[in-house]
Amino acid sequence: MPELRIFLLGRFRAEVDGVPVDESKWGRKKAKVVVKLLALSPGLSLHREQLAEILWPEMPATQR
Repeated sequence: MPELRIFLLGRFRAEVDGVPVDESKWGRKKAKVVVKLLALSPGLSLHREQLAEILWPEMPATQR
């Protein structure tokens, strides 16, 4: 299984088996936000509603 390392102090970066994940591989900025949130969450899980509230705070809860 590949080893994933996430660095949150200083500039955010991630490595897979010691190879940095290229910026172009993230696709969207929010993909990095999700990885950061999961890395900081106990048990590495968040409820879908929690993520939706963080990623789209301007959207009414009924539309998330």
